[in-house]
Amino acid sequence: MKISTNLMKQAGLATLIALTGSSTLAFAAEKSGGTITGNIAATSTYVWRGLPQTADAALQGGFDYSTSEGIHAGVWTSNVFGGSELDVTVGFAGAAKGFSYDVGLIVYTYPQYEAAALPGQDFNFNELYASISKDMLNARFSTSSEAGSYIEINANFEEIAKGLDLGLHFGSYDVDVDFDGLPGEDYNDYNVSLATSVNGFGVSFTLSDTNLTDDSYRTFITVSKDFTP
Repeated sequence: MKISTNLMKQAGLATLIALTGSSTLAFAAEKSGGTITGNIAATSTYVWRGLPQTADAALQGGFDYSTSEGIHAGVWTSNVFGGSELDVTVGFAGAAKGFSYDVGLIVYTYPQYEAAALPGQDFNFNELYASISKDMLNARFSTSSEAGSYIEINANFEEIAKGLDLGLHFGSYDVDVDFDGLPGEDYNDYNVSLATSVNGFGVSFTLSDTNLTDDSYRTFITVSKDFTP
């Protein structure tokens, strides 16, 4: 996987931002008795809701804080076309009657895009989400007054073969056509992924597509690792 010098600079900036956020989470964990975990990943292409966010490889990582009461918060970052993305999440998760749920807020920010934005342009946005899961199935609704609403259904089938999991995804985006950075029309996206573990690292291969054009499919490989700081 070839990673350009410019990408490394962007990823370094994004990592610094995430590490700054992690110190805040670590302080909160120490004060409240919560736990903090970290994650890092390298992917051949960063694809979000069926749309490529990079022309080539991406380095990604973040930290998550959670309490036994279900409160959680996190920071996550990645390089994107010409800059970096930094997301901040706060939410509440729990379980009831055999279902698990999660509700919260995600703040998506793109520092370099915003710095170069023309008057009237905006790339940052806030999104409320609600998710419910039962066994292998998950449904999630996300809505933003700036960017539109997104509905997705996910299924994860564990051990379809020894050490191999199958993931299926369908999403439908009701796009706010006036928001910069998204297609000016509604669209659907879908993907199929195979995931396994190799020497403690997660490895996945994903085929992603949309109904925007006849050739909008993408394939990408991701290597990831979760850890406890």
